[in-house]
Amino acid sequence: MPREIAFVDDDSTLTEYYLDALRGVGYEPSHFKSPDSCFTAINAGHRYELFVVDLMMPSYGKYTESQTCNGLKTGAVFTNELRFSDRETPIIMITHLNVEPVFAEVKEDLADLANVFVVRKATYTPAALAESVGALLEDGLAPERRSGILRRFWDSLLLEPNLFGMGVKLKELIRSF
Repeated sequence: MPREIAFVDDDSTLTEYYLDALRGVGYEPSHFKSPDSCFTAINAGHRYELFVVDLMMPSYGKYTESQTCNGLKTGAVFTNELRFSDRETPIIMITHLNVEPVFAEVKEDLADLANVFVVRKATYTPAALAESVGALLEDGLAPERRSGILRRFWDSLLLEPNLFGMGVKLKELIRSF
C-alpha cells in the first residue's frame, strides 16, 4: 500500500515535478493548494506520514495578511497550527523565498517544533526531495532519533550565512547519525 504524503503548495506547475518524483518512488502524494484544504482532509480523517509545505503562499481562509507577513510565512503559520494536533509527523518546508528578516522570524516561530526543516526549491530538486522522504520514512528511524536528526539539520541550515547553499543532503545526514 503506498504511503501517503500531503503536499501543500499553491504553485501547481513546479509542484507537479515534485509530485511526479514522489509517485515515481512509490509514494501517494495529495496536492493541496492551501492550508485550509489540507486541514479539511485531515478533519475528514485522512492521515499522512509526511507533510511537504511551501513557506510562501497567499493567505487563505482563516489566516490574515498580517499573521502571515503578507503571505511570506503562510507555511510557518500552517505548520504551527498543524503541530497542535500532530506533534511528530515530519514536515519538510520548501521555499523560493530568500528574505533574511523573514527567515529570522520563521526560525523563532518554529524553534521548538520537532521534525521540521527547510529546503530551497532552487537547490532541492524533485529527485532530492523524493530521496529525503525515503530516508525519513523508509530507513526505519525511531521518532526520537528522527527528531534529533531533523533538529540538527534545521539548526545548521538556519545558522548558515547563505541559509540554503549548504548542499547537505538529508539522506546522508540521517545515515551518518
